[in-house]
Amino acid sequence: MSERESRREYWVTLPDGTGWSPERRAEQPAAWQEALQKAKGFKIACFCKCVEQEAPLYIFQRAGVFYLARYPNSGHVHSTDCHFYAPAIETTGQVAYADDVITEASDGTKRIRFDFALGRELGQREPAPVTPAPRGPSSTRRTQMSILGLLHYLWSAADLQRWHPRMVGKRNWAVAKHRLDEAAVDIVQRSVRMSQRLIVLPAMSGPNLHQRVGTELQEKVHWATSGDKRAEILLFIGELVNTSVGGKSTRITLSRADQHKLTFYSTTQFWGRCIERFPALGLHRKIAGEADRTIAIIAAEVRKRHDGSMIGDVSAAGFLFTTAEFIPFASSYEKIVTRKLIDQNRWFEKPLRYDAAEDAVLPDFVLLDTNTRYLPMEVYGRNSDDEYRKHRDLKRALYLRTYGAENYWEWNVDPNQVDAVPPFPSKSFQRVAANASR
Repeated sequence: MSERESRREYWVTLPDGTGWSPERRAEQPAAWQEALQKAKGFKIACFCKCVEQEAPLYIFQRAGVFYLARYPNSGHVHSTDCHFYAPAIETTGQVAYADDVITEASDGTKRIRFDFALGRELGQREPAPVTPAPRGPSSTRRTQMSILGLLHYLWSAADLQRWHPRMVGKRNWAVAKHRLDEAAVDIVQRSVRMSQRLIVLPAMSGPNLHQRVGTELQEKVHWATSGDKRAEILLFIGELVNTSVGGKSTRITLSRADQHKLTFYSTTQFWGRCIERFPALGLHRKIAGEADRTIAIIAAEVRKRHDGSMIGDVSAAGFLFTTAEFIPFASSYEKIVTRKLIDQNRWFEKPLRYDAAEDAVLPDFVLLDTNTRYLPMEVYGRNSDDEYRKHRDLKRALYLRTYGAENYWEWNVDPNQVDAVPPFPSKSFQRVAANASR
């Protein structure tokens, strides 16, 4: 049973009224491609039958193959177990971006405007190191995505912020790498797919995986360094293992990078800014338990040395704390809730903030297995702070007005009773659209 089985494919109706079941599409791929090719000429949408009112889809072609895709920001009208489901943008940190930061082409690929460099013209100075900027007020929409926003985007596109009981024992670094690599294929910058420059360094052993990553690394470093006009910057995702400050430089160690003779260095000033932007980094061994993960995304220009080793000069970095199951958490209290949700076999997702402001109203968790199939959850952990309490009250009022008291869960943390987590709403199974757009 695949970990992806929390996602289902449903019957699809084409513009001529013919219906195709998932089984028929799998058993008759040539006929399915022919049907999609004919249907692409219609101006009428296709429909997914995952919900009673039917959810519209469109057809695109890539490399001679026809595919179905959901319309932008329409994923929430699909059932939450549907292959095409996605949270409404208004319920994730993507709401922080201006409309032209993430755009979708007719072939389904995405273009994203970043605030960090992905290359430099030879002869120019290396790009100044960039850390994600502090989040401004929620009223200000961002015109570019930071490298932390990119990590959140990839994590969400890979479904790693989502958990279903069927995933127990199936999610590991091999799965995470495969899913992140898949997500990167859909992002295109300067006619180059993100998958061409992304290298996921799994924190797990295995001769086949080690050899595959090593070959991938060599090929992508060769691509990045072989141009006669431009040096390309590569992106690395892995677990932060250690840092070592030495004078003006800081060595950053990612999972198993040393086994591929790859070492990352940043300026000590840059690493200090990372600590300021992500204070938990300085305490990550105390905050994250032995089974938890500190995920890093690093942009680096890689240099080859005569002895075959490689140096990655870091120009941007972002960090994400997750459980062993790769579910992100932003506080020790959120980690407690995550653990209980997993232990109680709940189906949920953890919305990511991207570059949204701290005062943006985004749920800490969303339950997907209740009567409404979309139930926001909030963890309020700093109740001694006056400003925090004001913001808490505003969020609570919005949730109650939008969803009602029966479709909202919260935990007002008493630091003296951190195990006193309120009971979660009861489970049920009802196939309905998330219907969560505000």
